[in-house]
Amino acid sequence: MQFMRKGVFVMAHTLPDLPYAYDALEPFY
Repeated sequence: MQFMRKGVFVMAHTLPDLPYAYDALEPFY
């Protein structure tokens, strides 16, 4: 249960950064 809560917390903080992550990883695609 603790793991799930931490996972949701991490996802909530990572989601807004996804477009930047895709821009950074674009050369690898």
